[in-house]
Amino acid sequence: MFSAIYLIRIFSDLIMVSYVTELIGAFGVSKCASLKRRLISVGIILLMTLIIVISGEPFSFVIYLIMFLAVFKIVFGEIKFSHIYIAVISEFVMSLLSSCLYAIIDGFIINVHPDFKIATLLLVRIIMLLTAVILNRSEKVHKLHLVIKIIPRHIFILTALSVMFISFLSENNSNFSENALKQAINTLLISALTVSLIIMIFSLLINVVAKRQFWETNELLRSQVEAQLRHYKRLEKLNGDIRSFRHDYINHMRSLISLLEMGQYEDAKEYVEKLVKTSPAQNCSYQTGNFLADAILTDKNDLCGESAKIVFYGFIPDRLDNADLCVILSNALDNAAEACRNLGGQSSIEVYAQERQGYFALTVRNPTSDTGNYSGIPETTKSDKLNHGFGLRNIEAAVRKYDGQLCVKCENMVFELSLTFKI
Repeated sequence: MFSAIYLIRIFSDLIMVSYVTELIGAFGVSKCASLKRRLISVGIILLMTLIIVISGEPFSFVIYLIMFLAVFKIVFGEIKFSHIYIAVISEFVMSLLSSCLYAIIDGFIINVHPDFKIATLLLVRIIMLLTAVILNRSEKVHKLHLVIKIIPRHIFILTALSVMFISFLSENNSNFSENALKQAINTLLISALTVSLIIMIFSLLINVVAKRQFWETNELLRSQVEAQLRHYKRLEKLNGDIRSFRHDYINHMRSLISLLEMGQYEDAKEYVEKLVKTSPAQNCSYQTGNFLADAILTDKNDLCGESAKIVFYGFIPDRLDNADLCVILSNALDNAAEACRNLGGQSSIEVYAQERQGYFALTVRNPTSDTGNYSGIPETTKSDKLNHGFGLRNIEAAVRKYDGQLCVKCENMVFELSLTFKI
């Protein structure tokens, strides 16, 4: 009887290591070595399981750990954290499933022998091995190793601990003897499980916030690249117009000389005025000293259309962080342009910038339909408050990075945003 149980345990452990290696290969973490190396690993598994059977349970964990590390080194040629994680998490899940299966069977069959637990564990491991072999043939599953790289390591550890605590709790409950020790163990496991789950929940919430910030940063960078591309196209068109103007320059001068020689001064004046209006210099972009600022101002001015015109005064140094400059200038001009569109007609958006004694100052002033007088960041007037009202907050966050100051005020239907920070 005992020899049969030992054989089942040895075969079960062999199946356990086999499905773990299959899972590692299926997830694309590492590639399995040759058949020769696998056969060597089988010999190591048999040797280790025999030692476990002979030495007993007190040393089983250490021997299992040595066995897995040796198998990983032989089969994959390396030992990774993900190897150990997959081994631990999968085996605890198998232990939990086998305990549940044993409890279900024990609920319908009276006087089930305790050794039947080993048989249920073997059955669950065989099913897992077949599943792992099937998964190993799927190309989609091989891409899961990217998920393992993206998810933070502490989430993996907490997940493994949670599964381990649940497994221990289930195993402890399978013991029908009610005593103070069992209650104490259950209390300890439930407490540890609760703490692990709480930490996991907060970690996932932090990851959600980080994902939101990453999405906003990605959108900002995308809009920044699009603005620069539009600016490049505008400059390319301007260069083409200049080349075309230069090509006809001699002909224009000859025509003017002819008009002047014939005394047709009024016609010559009218001709010059037409040349000035059609000159490429009329379409020249902004020149702030910062190429990104030039692109943003030009792009936002084009988007304003007939509702507003952006007028710039001053200088913007090129030492400013591009992402922060894009946040500040884009959000400020977007808010100003929207206020001008609500007025109707064409308004003027004034932008003042200067650098003095290591400090950068920026002021954006525009007319508004708001008749109230206030100072500070106002609440959004849009109905969808959940997805709007972040522009000024994002500007404030960018300014605070430099320990700067942001001032927002509205007086006499004129909205003004000004900021100062050290560069």
